[in-house]
Amino acid sequence: MKTMLPAWHALDLRLMFARYQTDGAVATAGDIAHLTKLLGRAPRSYAAFAKDAATQWANG
Repeated sequence: MKTMLPAWHALDLRLMFARYQTDGAVATAGDIAHLTKLLGRAPRSYAAFAKDAATQWANG
């Protein structure tokens, strides 16, 4: 990364990704409520999205 980013940016990315690896991207109840309002339905899991997408891709 040294050739592409300043040192401070590389450090920020490393710290950010380390946090995602340990904690994940956890939504609060407020986040879920906000997304539900925006989407008009409750958010779905990534697994549910992947299953639906695979079905749609398979069916063309």
